Amino acid sequence: MTIGVVGAGKIGVTIATLLESCDFCDAVVLADVRTGVKIAELGKASVTKLDAKRRSALTTFVKRCDAIVCALPFFLNREIVETCARTRVAYFSIAHAQDIYGQLAVYLRLKGVTPPRSNRP
Repeated sequence: MTIGVVGAGKIGVTIATLLESCDFCDAVVLADVRTGVKIAELGKASVTKLDAKRRSALTTFVKRCDAIVCALPFFLNREIVETCARTRVAYFSIAHAQDIYGQLAVYLRLKGVTPPRSNRP
């Protein structure tokens, strides 16, 4: 199964890190408007440039995936929800704030994993 993660900031990269250990997940494709996103040590992950506001590019990306996780701020969700519904691809959103990263970081540390973009091991 290929999981697309739209948004490759702290939350998106943390989600990709968690998916590394999932047997059901064969590949994670992180999509972000920025270039140069660092995903060192993530064997299943790749990064692609995507402006989620561009409908045709978003549709092409979504069709490559079996499921989409939206790791973007809430105000950007609508186009992604509509695209997933139109293409019949499963959609999950965490509509996150910074506190979610804090919760995920604690979980990762409990599992013995250093959170991505963390300043300390």
